[in-house]
Amino acid sequence: MFLHGRDLSIPVLIQTIRRLTKEKNELQSVLEKELDRRPSDWSLKLEEYQIEQHRLRERARELTEQNVSLQREVSSFNEKEVDNRIKMSFSEKHLEDLSKRIEQVLEENQNLRQQLTQLQAEYRVVQDNRDYVWENYQEKVKELKSETLLTTMLREKLYSEEMDTKQLQAI
Repeated sequence: MFLHGRDLSIPVLIQTIRRLTKEKNELQSVLEKELDRRPSDWSLKLEEYQIEQHRLRERARELTEQNVSLQREVSSFNEKEVDNRIKMSFSEKHLEDLSKRIEQVLEENQNLRQQLTQLQAEYRVVQDNRDYVWENYQEKVKELKSETLLTTMLREKLYSEEMDTKQLQAI
């Protein structure tokens, strides 16, 4: 069937057999070379893959360690953030309390200033009244001294006149 319609002479058949045998040998040689080459390629590739796998495992181990370290840092930062938020909340409350206290102190200070101003005005009035009373006192003391002196002189004169009258009556 294969050879149907072709020249079937022996020399042609021998030539065809030789050619086919040669092709078969060439193909077999190429195939053997390929088969020989492939295992060495596969061995080389397997070794490369194993080296790469080892490198990747080492890298994965390093990354795992870094991840654990970073998770610790994140945890530490989170704890610090919570602490800082608590401190900030406390500070805000303390600031609010201090602000209220400052407002109270300022209000108290304002009231004290007003009281001081009022007391200073009252003090000036009291001082003026004291000065007025003192001046009146001084005038009264002068008047009293004058009256005392006049009374003393009048008594002396009266006493002197009584003595004169007694002397005249005795005569």
